[in-house]
Amino acid sequence: MEYYGSKTQVYNGNAKITKGGLTKKDIVKVKDSSGNVRYKSKLQQKSGKKKNTFREKWAKAVKKARSQLIKEGVFTKKDFIPVGGKTKEGKALYSRVKSLI
Repeated sequence: MEYYGSKTQVYNGNAKITKGGLTKKDIVKVKDSSGNVRYKSKLQQKSGKKKNTFREKWAKAVKKARSQLIKEGVFTKKDFIPVGGKTKEGKALYSRVKSLI
């Protein structure tokens, strides 16, 4: 049994750890989009799945605030109102977004 090996070798038990220090408990067997088997560390699994970042929260709040203000008649659906700015509609939109976050 080798001491160092690839992720596949460590997962199958042919090696003890990878050069990066991953052991069998750190490696997960996954199928990629093509259906091929890949071996990834648990950290690599989590890295692509960031949830509830501030950017996502902000985007959802802006969408909800726009729809609320359109229903209230503050501005129409055709208007483009940037968040914030000098106009009263933009300021209203900004304050609504801040209250939703």
